[in-house]
Amino acid sequence: MSIEVPGGWRELRLGDLIATLDAGVSVNADGRQCEEGEVGVLKTSSVSDGRFIPEEHKAVLKGERSRVRVPVRRNSLIFSRMNTPNLVGANAYIEADYPKLYLPDRLWQIATNEQADCRWLSFHMQSEAFRRQIDDIATGTSGSMKNISKGRLNQLPVLLPPLEEQRRIAEVLRSVDEAIETANAVIAAKTGLLDTLRRDTFAAHPESVSIEDLSRLVSGQHVPTDQTNDSGDGVPYLTGPSDFPDGDVVVTKFTTRPLVMCEPDDILITVKGSGVGKSVIADQQYCISRQLMALRTKSVPVSFLFEAIQTIVESLNSEASGPIPGITRAHILTKRIPAINRSMQQTLGDIFGDLRGSIRTDRSQLARLFAVKAAASNDLLSGRVRAAA
Repeated sequence: MSIEVPGGWRELRLGDLIATLDAGVSVNADGRQCEEGEVGVLKTSSVSDGRFIPEEHKAVLKGERSRVRVPVRRNSLIFSRMNTPNLVGANAYIEADYPKLYLPDRLWQIATNEQADCRWLSFHMQSEAFRRQIDDIATGTSGSMKNISKGRLNQLPVLLPPLEEQRRIAEVLRSVDEAIETANAVIAAKTGLLDTLRRDTFAAHPESVSIEDLSRLVSGQHVPTDQTNDSGDGVPYLTGPSDFPDGDVVVTKFTTRPLVMCEPDDILITVKGSGVGKSVIADQQYCISRQLMALRTKSVPVSFLFEAIQTIVESLNSEASGPIPGITRAHILTKRIPAINRSMQQTLGDIFGDLRGSIRTDRSQLARLFAVKAAASNDLLSGRVRAAA
């Protein structure tokens, strides 16, 4: 199938644009960041969503430092050549030199020749079209890990605009990235404020009361797979923390034979699996699986009780046991939270609730920014929309 080449553009191979492609080395390292006089090796998680996260590294052991080979250099891109199916092929543009950080064997560092702007190439390699190409060339017998060879990567077709147009495209997309970074920073700051407010407020009230005295707990029940669907028939069915990834419920399953229903304002707590303790406030009735329990307040404001639950998440998670880690009703009901008078509970609940609502709004704005970036990338990198001089 022929590719329509926009006016003034050329169809080349990715390898035609690469000056150097350097592979890192596998070295032994501690599970901590490097300190003064040490060097670090990047984790594969240092490249995520088009961002380079230099903090995602490990301190190289002293006896291994002579083996590191490829330091992180500015005006290059780092490419994940081995990762999970969703993350293999991830890349990020590097703005500055990091002479104390080195690449592992699962990451490559790519520098472009005079034909290509490296930032533009990074955006190109983050596009949906390129993602589809990566899916086609990634190999591996394991369903959890895929690999890309240099030869196959170099052969991928690229529609190359003139160099000045590349730079204009990169500048447009970079401006969207800056807005995304700002939104992320705002969310992080507000989340930090919420955590600090919760910790300091509850620490100032040493007297405690058991959760059992303040609420009742409803256990979920498994609905057989043949009684669930994804077509919207019946009532929404929640099976675990994957249904509320960012603090909001995302319904993916339904059932026409519900067994246990939660009520609006119930606090849904994960009691089985890797997300033990993770919780969300139900915004409507849902059928809930055995992986969840619904905490129903008797008289305490739900927003206050929800924040109190966040203070025991780490404890609940540490107490989970079994082949599939889980906790019992008693693990939750016997936990104690600060005893605060009702008027103060309401005031704090309102403050906590308003702050969480603001964070939720910010996350919605962030999602819209990612959608804008995806649409702009598809248009500009394909030539459907031209970046005017």
